[in-house]
Amino acid sequence: MNIQFTSVRVWILAIIIPLSLLGLAKFVSSVAQSSSQDNKEPVVWKVKKTGPKRMGVKAKEPDSLESDRIIEDQIPPGVPLDIEIKNLKTHSLLRDIEIKVTNTANKPIYFLGLSIVLPDTLSEAGYPISFPLRYGRPELIKFENPLEPSDVPLLPGESFIFKIPGQNLMGFESLVAKRKIIQSELKRVYLMFRHLNFGDKTGFSGDGLPVPYIVDTLLLTARRQLVQRETE
Repeated sequence: MNIQFTSVRVWILAIIIPLSLLGLAKFVSSVAQSSSQDNKEPVVWKVKKTGPKRMGVKAKEPDSLESDRIIEDQIPPGVPLDIEIKNLKTHSLLRDIEIKVTNTANKPIYFLGLSIVLPDTLSEAGYPISFPLRYGRPELIKFENPLEPSDVPLLPGESFIFKIPGQNLMGFESLVAKRKIIQSELKRVYLMFRHLNFGDKTGFSGDGLPVPYIVDTLLLTARRQLVQRETE
């Protein structure tokens, strides 16, 4: 059977064939790009214990660390916690990071507050983005509030693993989706201490000092003597 092509049919085929090839090329490119992203090596983060630092003060790092991703562990040395930061090889640090906290005190912890802070990544309001991590009833952030039967302590020697709740990441990931934040440029993360309450009106405040505050007797005596001399 002979097939005759009219000029119209030839014109239609001339349009359809290039479009089909273009669509196939885009599909192959998309699959290749997706495969490339899947095979991309995860980022490796390093932990550096620095102790407390004031926000806005940038520490000078050696030149060899300029390209490293650093998590600064700023937990004060006097706070009775053992900290282990896990999942440091990841494609998404904030989704995967785990903070394992062990109570090294000789009494139970009823409230513990930490936070993960991105010091170089600002929110739309202009402040560093942070994610609160809390163990225990929020009311126990005040030392004078009494315990309740439902309060479950973290006993001496026991551990608890913090993760950033998914709902707390929504705002951050929204900014990433809008390309207002480029996640690959994230290179510095702070793990900061906020509060610890033993449930007996003692604990540690955000600056890592014990509550109630203990004043050195010799220092107090020296200050009194200085005041007396100035008034004489």
